[in-house]
Amino acid sequence: ADPEKLAQRGEYLFTTPTLSRNGKSSCATCHVPDRQFADGQRHSNGVFEAPGGANTPSLVALGHIAAFPGRDAEGNTEALTLEERCVAPIVNPLEMGSKIGPVLVRLEEDEVARWKFGASFPENGPVITEETIGRALAAYWRTLELEKTPYGQYLRGETRALTYQQEEGL
Repeated sequence: ADPEKLAQRGEYLFTTPTLSRNGKSSCATCHVPDRQFADGQRHSNGVFEAPGGANTPSLVALGHIAAFPGRDAEGNTEALTLEERCVAPIVNPLEMGSKIGPVLVRLEEDEVARWKFGASFPENGPVITEETIGRALAAYWRTLELEKTPYGQYLRGETRALTYQQEEGL
């Protein structure tokens, strides 16, 4: 799939409340674009305003991280890919509170989603799947970059972008 088109599909998913159990919250509800994709709250609320127990981290520049910490069904630590990490809040009862089956049904009923995904994933089989949702959201996350600042350059590996004092302050 074309990465730019895939990112556009991911942006649609990011802003649609279809992914949440209550049909009112989207990823952008907590990861507010005007707030560097965070919400500025000390403790964020999830679906049905349930307290989440943590703040909403910014998504800026996370699209290039290779693995994220997660837990399997038994509670064991495991590494998640970006695609898996993008789906995790959808099914987390404290965040969006959905189950993947109903989400897939709602997206199949959404004409815009069906059209967008059909154009992005022309291969055979179901077009909207947990995997294609993760791929689209991850493609969108990869577009969320830091502004061109010395700190942003430093995070991208340009070790000489910060002064000694700035680096010591980290």
